[in-house]
Amino acid sequence: MNFKSTLWLNYLRPNLFVRDVSKINLTSLKANGVKLIICDLDNTLVPHFNKFPNKFVYDFINNVKYEGLKIIIASNNTKTRVEKFVNKLQETTTIDGYLYSCKKPLVYKIKKYLKENNLSPSDTAIIGDQFLTDIFLANRLQSKSILVIPMVDPNKSTSYNLLQKILEKFIYKKLQLENTSIQEEKNESDFEYEEEYELL
Repeated sequence: MNFKSTLWLNYLRPNLFVRDVSKINLTSLKANGVKLIICDLDNTLVPHFNKFPNKFVYDFINNVKYEGLKIIIASNNTKTRVEKFVNKLQETTTIDGYLYSCKKPLVYKIKKYLKENNLSPSDTAIIGDQFLTDIFLANRLQSKSILVIPMVDPNKSTSYNLLQKILEKFIYKKLQLENTSIQEEKNESDFEYEEEYELL
């Protein structure tokens, strides 16, 4: 293996790789020093076309709070999209904040939030469905990075542009060649994830 040729993959390799947020061992995250979860919205918590949270989301948020962890939503989507979702969510449960138009993988908004709340990147786990935004952001910050399967197949979703689809698939393939824990499904349309991998 040519180490130099694959060094860039370190910025895109998740610490934890799960099917969906419900498979994350929150107790383990807490034991590893995590105090705050920063979670993507579209295709991570709900499909991008769902305007409001569902039982899956409420259960996850409530489990996070039960563990004594903080959680915020951080999305590249618009203020209208994120606020409508969060306002509905907070009718029956609570989160600790939200950020919109984050322009992930840019770190500015996340770093500002952490500073204002006396938290450090090492206290944080960032969850999302994309290598190029969520995982790259987390690894740039040196936070724990958690990748989930997109709730909508990127090949069938209008929320991903063609370049994103090509690059995300290319990264999957490169990580497979690196003998990581990513395996291609038999139908070759998606990837199979184990239940959970330990934090690296």
